[in-house]
Amino acid sequence: MSRRSPTLVVWAPWLTLPAAALIIAISYSYAATHRGDKLHYHLFWLGMVVFLGPASVRLLSRVTAASERYALVVAIGLFMYLPKFLRNPRAPLFADELTHWRQAEAVYRTGHLMQPNPVLRILQFFPGLSALTGSLRTLAPIPTYRVAVIVIALLHGAILLGVVVILERLIGSARVGAAGAFVYALNPGFMYTDAQFAYETLAMALLVWTIATATLALTERRDDRLRLGWILLGALLVGAITVTHHLSTYLTTLVLIVLAVIAATRSHREDEPREATRLILVLAAASLVFATGNSSRRSTRAPA
Repeated sequence: MSRRSPTLVVWAPWLTLPAAALIIAISYSYAATHRGDKLHYHLFWLGMVVFLGPASVRLLSRVTAASERYALVVAIGLFMYLPKFLRNPRAPLFADELTHWRQAEAVYRTGHLMQPNPVLRILQFFPGLSALTGSLRTLAPIPTYRVAVIVIALLHGAILLGVVVILERLIGSARVGAAGAFVYALNPGFMYTDAQFAYETLAMALLVWTIATATLALTERRDDRLRLGWILLGALLVGAITVTHHLSTYLTTLVLIVLAVIAATRSHREDEPREATRLILVLAAASLVFATGNSSRRSTRAPA
């Protein structure tokens, strides 16, 4: 006989989410008007606990449906973007953000990728973020930074969702996958560093989902076409990483090689598909070729 949670427990995260966001906003407002007073710290962490407490309970509950877990994980990703958003909601502030905002503006105004950037010269060789932002801005008549805010918020949720998929497939437990995403969301880098409008943020989401597609292919035992589809999607993501961020490309290659070794080890078992090993090796090789090719291209086009 299935057990059902009380209605209040089910809705608690969604009821506390707006209250928690309001408390955090108040903490920022209080900090701006009360210099030297530490009350804003207490308000900030109170807001965090008000939402993350009920959300963690639902994530780890045995009776929580998969769809609810996924929705909660995305909500946590968006919620953890709130502190950075409130820090500078209307314009770029951090050094990386200013540089990438300038690059996105140049791409949008000229209509051409790979615009030279006097602040960070390497940016012209990695137009992934500026291309995405510029393309979206042509679809919506809003300023570049507002587009950036929307993009980074969505990436924040996508990263956590990818972590869930990876852990759930590798470990075989939806609760462990959700717990892993929750723990990942608590690291300070996710709240601030990975919430900047910078190419590392886009590359992180692409990296996580590349690993997710490889994991889905590795654990797919019934449908060869579906397995091939995941690999093809992974190849597209690898290409996107290559034109977005250099270090993430190298890390992606390394992780894919590790997954290929794991796949080769698992393929010795009769119930494991050996085709997955070959496909992931191909994906790792593609990542290595893309990374090497882009590095060579930068070397030939770099100024003397």
